[in-house]
Amino acid sequence: MILIDDQPYGQSCPSDKTVRELARETCAATSDQARRMVVAIYCNGKAVTDDELNAVLDAPAGSFEQLELQTQPVAGLVRTTLEQAIALVDSAAPIRAAAADLLDGGDYVAAMGQFQKLLEIWRQLQQSLVFCSQALEINLDTLTLDGCRFTDLANLTKANLADLREAIRNQDPVLIGDLLRYDLEEVFAKWGSFLASMKSSHQA
Repeated sequence: MILIDDQPYGQSCPSDKTVRELARETCAATSDQARRMVVAIYCNGKAVTDDELNAVLDAPAGSFEQLELQTQPVAGLVRTTLEQAIALVDSAAPIRAAAADLLDGGDYVAAMGQFQKLLEIWRQLQQSLVFCSQALEINLDTLTLDGCRFTDLANLTKANLADLREAIRNQDPVLIGDLLRYDLEEVFAKWGSFLASMKSSHQA
């Protein structure tokens, strides 16, 4: 049995049709349905893990006693992801402020902890953008919004974070202060504008 969003698959499934092909067919945009994305697959009642995913996708859909695909509209997923990414960017401000205060007090160990939080924000931000680019079928390497190129902003962020890590290790208060209060403030402001533009253009 094949279920799509808890409903029986409405047609016979050829014996050689793979789960991947079934997923593409299910998610394709039609005149009466916006494009969707598979968010979960269940085989015989068990959720497919990331490690199992490719093998399941390449297997014939009819080879399972029960196969379930759960989907969601791409538009909603992208909108939610971008809203979460914008919130992430906003959360960087108090972290930068906390790091600056700790460094002013000479507590470099605790400041490094705040730096790790900034790195985690950057990691999650990259994951969000990769997901959105794949969902929207756009190339991040060539994406430019309001005159700002993704690659330029990404490279600037990496350079600033690398400089901050080195400055903290060298206990250079002047450079650390400049990076936290000026350089990174500007970088995260640019990310906020970039994400807002991406959200706006997606909704347009």
